[in-house]
Amino acid sequence: MGITKSDGSGSLFLVQEFCNAGSLHGKLMSQMERGTVRLKEYTVVQVLEWLLDIARGLRYLHESSPVVIHRDLKLGGCLMF
Repeated sequence: MGITKSDGSGSLFLVQEFCNAGSLHGKLMSQMERGTVRLKEYTVVQVLEWLLDIARGLRYLHESSPVVIHRDLKLGGCLMF
């Protein structure tokens, strides 16, 4: 991920990897819509990895200079690879 101002307009552009798996919200909702709540499509280990990735991202933002406070963390904003 990165930020650039390469077009000369002074605008900032955020560049990130393509997250073809959608959002965490979408993953959970699609499982619920199919009625497979009891037959998990993911493991407890995967869920813990997702939580740790989110926590690491927030820590990075909070420890940056200047500090960045997210303020709108939600499942729909957690994009997955």
